[in-house]
Amino acid sequence: NLDTVERVEVVVGPSSLYQQANTLAATINVITRDIDGTEVVFSSGSDLPYAASLMSGKRWDEDRFISFSFSTERRDGFDAWDPIFRPGLAGGEETGELRWPSIFSVLHGQVGEWRAQATAYRAELPELLINNGHPDNSAESVDEIYSLFVENDHAWCEDLEGVTRLSASYKETSRTNADGPPVPTTGLEQSISQWDYTAELGLRYRGIDRHFVQAGIQGSYEDNADSYYTFNLERFTLVDEDTQAVGVFASDVYQHSERTKLIAGLRADYNTLLDDGDWHWGGRAAVITRPMETWVTKLVYNRSVRMPSPLAALNEAWGADKPDAPSFANLSPNA
Repeated sequence: NLDTVERVEVVVGPSSLYQQANTLAATINVITRDIDGTEVVFSSGSDLPYAASLMSGKRWDEDRFISFSFSTERRDGFDAWDPIFRPGLAGGEETGELRWPSIFSVLHGQVGEWRAQATAYRAELPELLINNGHPDNSAESVDEIYSLFVENDHAWCEDLEGVTRLSASYKETSRTNADGPPVPTTGLEQSISQWDYTAELGLRYRGIDRHFVQAGIQGSYEDNADSYYTFNLERFTLVDEDTQAVGVFASDVYQHSERTKLIAGLRADYNTLLDDGDWHWGGRAAVITRPMETWVTKLVYNRSVRMPSPLAALNEAWGADKPDAPSFANLSPNA
């Protein structure tokens, strides 16, 4: 439900120079609306039983405000199942259905140099075909993200600015088969969850003529919490190893002339997801020129680092190197 969204920005090209590794193709920024007052939006239609949004905020000054938005929707799906598959459906028949509670909510504000944002996202869909799930079960697939982000921008002097960022997030994706009789045979269910903590210290410097220099160090700790799957009514752990990561970066934007800009940057990442003990390097270089007001030419080189997920790198139950893996999961190697 995009009622609370002001705009969507798509920044094409790898952005992982300034972020933890994995931002390879583009960055998509969903920017929510700030309003001074209160606004309510409600809509309903044939395949959209309801969509509702609430926005409320107060702005006292340019750097002192608070804003809250909450949106939810209930969406019908469509029947995409051939009769031959219907005996295996576990509690639903409509593909693409979105159930309650599916929400997206943002609370953010600023006081002076400090900014903070809390985000809640949850999407619940029917899980139609878990192996041998009973038709009376209410099977569901759920994605959830809850996060808190705090940032401080402090001007140490006219040309030097310091940036501090802290965040904590809980993420979970699960497919479960509940509320009905036990699944007598395979009955595959899965749940993957993680607490993710990050910190960043950065500097921005404009004291060199026509240059804008940025540098920073980032760290993260991933607590891979209760990750499991079920097989023949038995529960198995997928990942229970926690991981840490460190990244450092530096970049310079040089305004060579009014119409030409040169950009260069370098980044190094270390992550305990990999057991090689190495630092992995990325970087970018670009020449941007505007020969005329209606024409811009960019020559860009990017090298980005992609890290595997904990499930791909650390799972203890699936893969060709796991002799006890079930038949459906004994072919692919771990990352």
